[in-house]
Amino acid sequence: MSSPRDPNSDEAALCQLSNGEEGLISRVSAASPELKRRLYALGFVPGASVTKLRVAPLGDPLQVRVGGSSVSIRAREAAAILVQPRPPSNAPLQQKPSL
Repeated sequence: MSSPRDPNSDEAALCQLSNGEEGLISRVSAASPELKRRLYALGFVPGASVTKLRVAPLGDPLQVRVGGSSVSIRAREAAAILVQPRPPSNAPLQQKPSL
């Protein structure tokens, strides 16, 4: 399973997002160049929007949406994709309280 998010960091691994949570890919830190090329070919590139859709019952694989495509990837591959989580695009924006 994935480890908990670091509250002091603005990045999280894709596998750490909750189902339905969105983020922008900040970097791909795959150990092997082959995996990094494969993830890039699937659309997991810095700046791309990604949404974690669901996880299989045993925790692997994960289904995610990147660009306009729905892709299933292994949890260890999702751990190599670092994202900046953001609120869902259909969620209302929270306003700062007025002083």
